[in-house]
Amino acid sequence: MASPTPSSGAYYNENNGLTSVPKDIDSIESEIWLSRNSITIVRSDDFSGFIWCKCLSLSTNGLAEIEDGAFRSLISLQFLWLSSNKLTEVPFGLPVRLEGLWMHRNSIRRIRAHDFRNLVNLRVLNLGHNEITQIAEGAFTDLAMIEKILMSNNSITSVPRSIHRSVEQINLDSNLITRIRTGDFSGMNQCHNLYLHSNKISEIEDEAFADLVNLELLRLDNNNLETLNSAAFGNIHHLKEFWLQNNHLTTLDPAMFNNTFSPLGLFMSDADFGNNSTWWCETLCWLKEKEEAGQISFLRGDQEYKPVCLDGDWDSLQCCK
Repeated sequence: MASPTPSSGAYYNENNGLTSVPKDIDSIESEIWLSRNSITIVRSDDFSGFIWCKCLSLSTNGLAEIEDGAFRSLISLQFLWLSSNKLTEVPFGLPVRLEGLWMHRNSIRRIRAHDFRNLVNLRVLNLGHNEITQIAEGAFTDLAMIEKILMSNNSITSVPRSIHRSVEQINLDSNLITRIRTGDFSGMNQCHNLYLHSNKISEIEDEAFADLVNLELLRLDNNNLETLNSAAFGNIHHLKEFWLQNNHLTTLDPAMFNNTFSPLGLFMSDADFGNNSTWWCETLCWLKEKEEAGQISFLRGDQEYKPVCLDGDWDSLQCCK
């Protein structure tokens, strides 16, 4: 979803040192842009009567408090930016027509069960770069149209279970997740991109990704994986990119990609630090055969490369047919 830009009919008052919401805004404005000011509180009557407003931006204000009911009159609001502030919780009573909510780079510590209640039209939710440690059970249940949930760079320890099956992209990278459980992604057959890199994942249970039948990109790099069981990946038919570098892996299950239809790009070492992932290549003859058949290519950044072997050289590897 592309973010709107200010139109000719918008109220535009950004980067002007404002300390409160101005009182001279015409209530018929469809867009209100107040970013990069010094508004620290939104009061319950600041937007009273603004029934036509569709876009509201309050990003980068040092905003620390939003009074209950502050957005009650904004019945037409579709896009709300509250990013780069000092908020510690999701404001109460968000407008039910919201399609995009950006609250990244705040100080939110927990997501409560009612925070997103009735937001059935929400498509994009960005909660990245907060301090989230707790997500209440069922917190995302009402998000029946959600397409992107972005929760990178928090302190989340497990995959939240209430994400709706409509989701297409999930960002949970740079958290503290240690295990991917069976059922974590239950019913998510529309998900195309899943980002789980830079966690502390050491275990992936069997059939953990079983419902991700349309997944195209999976990032598991920069974790603590020592083994990968093909039983976790059995139904992933359309995978195009698979990132595995910077784990503790030295081999892969020969059945890992038996059900993959598309040519697959494997990322098995880090572009920034060179070939720092090494493999027992004699156990990967099956992978070499797939490479020679054009079913797999080895990638590092935008470049193709050959795996670095602990037991010789990839190009010299002799595989018995």
